[in-house]
Amino acid sequence: FCLLFPITLSAQKKQNYLERALPNTWLSDNSYFQQTLPNNDQWWSNFNDSTLDSLIEMAIQQNYSIQMAIDRIAMAKANLRIQQGNYYPSLALTTGWTRQQNSGNINNLPQSISQYSNASLATSWEIDLFGSIRNRVKAEKKYFAASQEEYKAVMVSLCAQVASAYIHLRELQQEIEVVKKN
Repeated sequence: FCLLFPITLSAQKKQNYLERALPNTWLSDNSYFQQTLPNNDQWWSNFNDSTLDSLIEMAIQQNYSIQMAIDRIAMAKANLRIQQGNYYPSLALTTGWTRQQNSGNINNLPQSISQYSNASLATSWEIDLFGSIRNRVKAEKKYFAASQEEYKAVMVSLCAQVASAYIHLRELQQEIEVVKKN
């Protein structure tokens, strides 16, 4: 392996896919390629149309994709809290009680009643020496953030589709009015 490794490194050539270098303005900042939405993203309210507002509200309330996205956010939050709970010690308390009665009709033994009870307390704590708990918590945080972004994407898509269909309908209504006049 030690003999073949330098040979394979020298055999790999740097391939230049672009004949010209990218402009410096493209390389400095990726903010041009990222979408940032305002906090209150109700862009359709600029149309001042109560019908459009009610259609979007109805679509939001009755859309299964949004309900599933909300459920995924709740599941991701619960999973995150479960993983964060691994930082702390766990405590388990178990109790039990058993009653046993012998009728006395078998093997000519006298009738007997016996009762047993038990209780136990157990504690455990995993020390995060190699970072496995931190890595699981970090992964769940990323999953939680991804589920929130998925919700935002579903909302934007739904509102855009409803608004587009409504505006198209309004255009067709206007065309009908023009045709009727002419």
